Parts: sequence; C-alpha cells; structure tokens
Amino acid sequence: MLTPHTIAANVDSTAVAEHYTKGWDPLYIIRLNNTALYRNAFNQSLSQIKLDINYNKQKEAFILQKGDGSFLTELSVDSYLLLSKKTTVWGNASYREGRIQHVKWNSTADYDLLYPYIMADSVGGNLKTERYQFSGGYATLVGRFSIGGEIKFRAEHEYRNIDPRPRNIVSDLTIRTGIATDIKAHTIALGLEGEIYKQTNSVTFYSETGEITEYQMTGLGTYYKRFVGNASALYYAGTSIGANISWIPVKQKGFFLTGTVSDKSYERKAASLNSLPLTTLRITNIAAETGWLHHNGNDWNVNIGLKYEKRNGEEHIVGNSSSSIYPIILNLNMYGSHITNYYVRGTIGSSKNTNWHISPKIGFIDYKATYLYPLRSLSLSKIYGDIELQLLHRFGNNIWLNWNVSGSYYANTSAKMTMPYIDMDGSFINMMDYSFKYYKANYTLWRTKIRGDYHIRESQMGLFAELGIKGAICTAHNNSTTIELAAGITF
Repeated sequence: MLTPHTIAANVDSTAVAEHYTKGWDPLYIIRLNNTALYRNAFNQSLSQIKLDINYNKQKEAFILQKGDGSFLTELSVDSYLLLSKKTTVWGNASYREGRIQHVKWNSTADYDLLYPYIMADSVGGNLKTERYQFSGGYATLVGRFSIGGEIKFRAEHEYRNIDPRPRNIVSDLTIRTGIATDIKAHTIALGLEGEIYKQTNSVTFYSETGEITEYQMTGLGTYYKRFVGNASALYYAGTSIGANISWIPVKQKGFFLTGTVSDKSYERKAASLNSLPLTTLRITNIAAETGWLHHNGNDWNVNIGLKYEKRNGEEHIVGNSSSSIYPIILNLNMYGSHITNYYVRGTIGSSKNTNWHISPKIGFIDYKATYLYPLRSLSLSKIYGDIELQLLHRFGNNIWLNWNVSGSYYANTSAKMTMPYIDMDGSFINMMDYSFKYYKANYTLWRTKIRGDYHIRESQMGLFAELGIKGAICTAHNNSTTIELAAGITF
C-alpha cells in the first residue's frame, strides 16, 4: 500500500505538500486502516517504482533470534489511481531478497509473530531470505456509503546451505473490507479483516559427524522434552479475524476516535509425526486512540492512545503412539504474556509554503511473561519520550526536498526475571541471561531521512532518491547502525 513516502512528484505544490506531511496526521493513519476510506486518502492518482537497499549492522545481536545484521534489496511498484470522482483502485507488487546475519536460537520464519512456539538450536548461522508480495484494492461510492476491499498475498522463503539447514516457506493471505458514511460533521467507518496463514518449517543435516539438537521451544527457555531431536519437520496453520471502527471529522477539525481489535490462532504441528499438534498460540490485539485535530494551514493536534497485546500458549500433552497415531490426552495453558503501551502525542506545524511539523510523544510500556511449571517469569517496564520533525521545501518549480529527523529515549523503570537455574542446562541459562541483559537496558534511538524529488518538465514522470540513517545505543554496551538507500521513478 502507499505510505507517506511512496508518492508521486508530478503534482502541484499543494498536493505534494499535503502528501509528504501526512505522517504527522492521525487521520491519515486511520484511513490506511479502513479500505472504504482509501477512496479519499489522496486527491489525485499517484504511482511509483522504487529500488531499495537496506544495510544493518549491530555490534552484537540485540535479539539472538533475529540476528546481528542484514543486507536486503527490494524492488516495488505502488499505484493509487482515481478512476472517477466515486471510484479508486490501488495496488502493490514487490520482491525482496537478501541475507540475515548470525541468527541463533531460531529456525522458524516470522519470529515476531509466532514466538515463543518456534524450533531452535544453539548453533544457528546466516539465513538467506526472499519474499514476494502482492496486493490490490477497490473502493467506490454507492449512494451515501463508501465501500472498499483489498486482497493481499505474501510468499516468503528462508533457508541456509550449511548445517543446521532450515528451510521455511510461508504463505499468507489477507482479505480486508470496509464501509463508511458521513453523519453530520463526522465520518463513521467500520472494517473487517481476515487472514489465512501457513508455514512449513524443517531442518536437515548433511554432515556425517552428527546432527545438532533441535528444540521445540515453549517459552522463557523451556522446550518440549519428549520430542527433542525427532520432530524437525513442522508446519504452522493459522487464522485471524479483526475489526476496526473510526469516528473522524469530515473537515479535519474536531474530535476523532479510532479502535481496532483482532484475534489470532496459530497451531504448530509435527509433520513427521502424522501431523501431531504440539502447541496452539492465541494472540489478542487491542488498540485505541482519541484526540482533537485542527488542520487548516496552522496545524495542531493532541491525542492519547493505548496498544495492548496478550499471548496465551497451550501445550498438547501426548500419549503413547498406536500405529503412528499419537492421542492427545491433555491440554495445558502453560505460557502467557501481555504488553501494554500507553502514550500521549501532540503536534504543531504549518501546511503553508514551507511545510513543517514537530511531534513530541511520551509513553509507558509494561510487559510480563510467565511460564507456570516450573515457575518462570520475566517482567519489565519502560518510560519513553520521542520527538519527530518533518520538513518539506520547494526549490524552483521542479525540485522538492523532504527531511525527517527523530529521536527517542527508553528508560527502564523496573525489571525482574525468575528462573529455576538449578534445573536448567548451561546453554539455556546463557540464552536467557543474554536476553534479559537487553530487555532491561536503556535505549537511545535516532533516525534521519531525506528524499529529493525532481519533476521532469512537460512530462508525467519524475525522479527521486532517498537516503536514511538510523542508529541505536543501549546501556548494555551495544549499538546498531542502519543505512537505507532508495531511488526510482514516479509517474
């Protein structure tokens, strides 16, 4: 889908300024959440072809399961077309490939989605990755109602050519729909979303010197002991359903409210054991934001928000096999976690001539994870502050420069971990202690990004280039640097 930075350069100064500065506007983000509101997300057609190069390097991994660096290249095409005053279509196609460095304790794709129920080993290595992604949507006006729908498909492949050799293939289909109408001075919008997810996850060994142990992880350094080493071919089957509601001012001045909720379920099965269900993960997400918006050239807004995620993990206790059939004799809810993010954000700025906006934000994050027996727990909380500056300026009739810079600080206010160390293997102790060191650290984050657009005279085409640099420093004596380069054409 289109983002604040995937815009065309062949539009007039007012439109360019509006599109470039949408990042500060909460109504812009709301419109991206509901397909019915895509119909008037932009005021004219926009298309872009982009080549993106992303390089990341960490002194050592902040999160072992995600590696300590990467090099990724991506080619993408985005389009947003106004077919008429009533109808809009949009679409995206992209291909990404690259390498992720020094991944440990994770042999499963989509770690952020599926943890803690992953397959893992203590050796790891570099991963090659490639991803194909397609999406398309349609929105139109029927009477007094805007209706819209979108289909999105992702196919991803991760693998390694030396032992241990994971091979993960992901397919993910998402369908979204929405409806909206005006009621006096406000627009009310409702949306629904559904997803079908599948991943095949296997690890093989070619070396004659012996295999490395693969563990079926169950959270906070625990694993399914019964199937250590003999369940290295898995698949995940998942579904999710979500809904969103928005109440926003028609003229971008006044009170707004938005809320989303989703429920997801992912089952991990051992393909080599007659599709035996091992675990089921259920995830609930809730987000809400409300505030006051004033956008008439001299812009300001104040809003408060909440984001909440809860994970419940169920382990299936299996009886003795009969003719390769394993009966499930008990289901135990052993793992649980929740994370809550409360925040307040404000913005001041101008959409006249040189466009600028400053957005400060403060918030509080609370996290806790528990494994019931033997009892393990991890809890922490952080207070944070963030400030972002966005600036758009025009040079002559054909060149636009867009600059974004931001900085954040996350200060730890509490951290506690309880582990049954006497009953743990040394490698698992080291993994948990390493992870906790970075959980409880304080972080300083910064980012700057600049984009230049050049509109070719007497043509519908334009050229653009982007340069972005991100950095992270933490009190655990680690740092990270990311460099992003991009170039392309608009039409």
